[in-house]
Amino acid sequence: VLINAGAKVITSCTVTLTLSAPGSPYMQLSLDGGGTWNAWEPYVAAKKVTFAAGDGTKTVQAKFRDFTGNMSGIASASASYARVKAPAAITTIPIADTDGTYSVIWSASTTTGVTYLLQEATNDTFTTGLRTAYSGAGTGANITLRTKGLSYYYRVQAKKAGLEASSWTPGANGCNVGAPAAPASITV
Repeated sequence: VLINAGAKVITSCTVTLTLSAPGSPYMQLSLDGGGTWNAWEPYVAAKKVTFAAGDGTKTVQAKFRDFTGNMSGIASASASYARVKAPAAITTIPIADTDGTYSVIWSASTTTGVTYLLQEATNDTFTTGLRTAYSGAGTGANITLRTKGLSYYYRVQAKKAGLEASSWTPGANGCNVGAPAAPASITV
């Protein structure tokens, strides 16, 4: 059994197993190093599987069985997995802005050597107006020329070659770009 054609480091918990047991009509897999076993299933030479989330060594074990019930020994393979740590928070997004120019700042990932992807949308579910607002190694971005009358929402992700990208860290609020608010009162 091989994980991603024999890789020793994987960048995603979803992998392709290569299984070699000619003449075996059945196989049984364990994706947690033998702690639990899936039910017997028809043998296939390649199978996509997903390991449990979390950093560390991922181990697959396989057993094969013929029609008469004879079982093979256990074949196994392991690979190391780590995911980039997400920034803890987007620390600065103004609630309102009058001219469409402001800064968005986030905390650094605890994984060293990362780059960041800051996405912007015009709704908090990131389905409308989604675009990349920044990509680079810094922990902040200057936002310019945003349209008045819209609110902009932000989320950031950390990335590093050879590791799975972090989860998204959303901002706590959007930034409403609009005209200056009218004074609450006037004193003469």
